[in-house]
Amino acid sequence: MERVYIDTCAWCRPFDKPTPRTTKETDALHRILSLADEGKIEIIGSGVVLFEVSMIDVAEKRDAISALIRKSANMFAEVTEEAERLAVDLTNKCKLDSVDSAHIATAVRGNAGVFLTTDDEILDKKDCISKFGIVVKNPADYIKVVQDEQRCICGSCYEKGPEYFKK
Repeated sequence: MERVYIDTCAWCRPFDKPTPRTTKETDALHRILSLADEGKIEIIGSGVVLFEVSMIDVAEKRDAISALIRKSANMFAEVTEEAERLAVDLTNKCKLDSVDSAHIATAVRGNAGVFLTTDDEILDKKDCISKFGIVVKNPADYIKVVQDEQRCICGSCYEKGPEYFKK
């Protein structure tokens, strides 16, 4: 079963000012949470996410997001010394800030296959990050791929190879 790590900005998306983009990403997050409820994917949480959420000023928003994460995550990845070393490597090689690197390193060490984010700076560096063994996607793009896979009942699209699904 695929393991998915959701970045803090994606968890917060339902509380952002509605725009076409935020609405699309919020809808995708809801679908992702439904996939987890259906047992089709596993969602990995972490102390890094919960720490960032704890810094949200608005108590109602902070509490709602924290409760959603705790309800939705199948497991919580620990920030280990190995993850800390990987985070430094990500910071140096991919030019990420330390918190973003900590998220990604924790996701990698938690055996997530996909890191979902709405952060354009991270998305712009997805090629570098992928060298660390994780695919970076926007939630809306991830859902599009999942829907494409579900339409592939006869298996004919698998003839296109695994790169088809990494778009």
